Amino acid sequence: MIIRQRVFVYGAMLLLSVALTSSAIAQVTTPGTFLPANSGSFAVNPIPDFDPSLAGGIAPAVNIANTTFSTVTITQDDLDAVNDNGQDIVDVFFTIEGLTHSHASDLTVSVAYTPEGASSATRTATLFERVGILDGGSGNGANGFVDNQNGDGFGSNANLNGSYRFADRGTQLFAQAATSTGDNAVVPVLNPITGVPIYQATGATDQQVGLFSAFATDGNGNALQLVDIIGEYTFAISDRSNQTTNGAVNGIQQSFTRTNVAFQTAATTAIPEPGTASAMLLGLIGLAARRRRA
Repeated sequence: MIIRQRVFVYGAMLLLSVALTSSAIAQVTTPGTFLPANSGSFAVNPIPDFDPSLAGGIAPAVNIANTTFSTVTITQDDLDAVNDNGQDIVDVFFTIEGLTHSHASDLTVSVAYTPEGASSATRTATLFERVGILDGGSGNGANGFVDNQNGDGFGSNANLNGSYRFADRGTQLFAQAATSTGDNAVVPVLNPITGVPIYQATGATDQQVGLFSAFATDGNGNALQLVDIIGEYTFAISDRSNQTTNGAVNGIQQSFTRTNVAFQTAATTAIPEPGTASAMLLGLIGLAARRRRA
């Protein structure tokens, strides 16, 4: 009987040792918060042709008459609806859903952020701008991307026909994807199941535009949190080509359905409280004492 009790006590001590060791190294990781917001229900938003008469034949940087605006609003209610873990933002995504347009090089798309209560935008970035247009007559975009297959000087003749997502984590510059797509072929669109491809935003010089630094930092390199991103995100989608397409081209309408903005925060990792190990110790000791009395 004594031998059995000793064996049990030693077994309890071994279990306690394992429990304490496991407690010391166990970690619980909670995924970061994903906050998506969109411009509303799906609708056909036409993208009008550029009208040369509006600016003496020169496409303006932004002209309300040939630009379609789409605004995504993020409110405190949106933050309350998700589990804001108070962590820094680690990623930001911008998506244009149902974008259909012939000749990708016609379009320029930008996003501007206006904080809640402010009267003007404080952060802006370009998603893409007239990809593949000739640079100084060289036949290439400013970053060396081939203009198009027929060298007519009008930039990429690839078509847009689906949803397109942009983020710094993208695997390819949008300008590179558009100029490497064949004439009248469709630039690969977002797969809603796999979530790819994701494109890197491209500026006028075919260089990557940093979306995270533009919309998720304070300007000094410090990441923002969700409480810092409340406000309006306005997409400006404009046709800058003076080649009139007049509605559908090759069966493709010049429009989009809605826009989307999403922020991702960092995951959190926690180590169990020391009290967990203490409770296990007391339970094992109590169990051992009862066995002795038996």
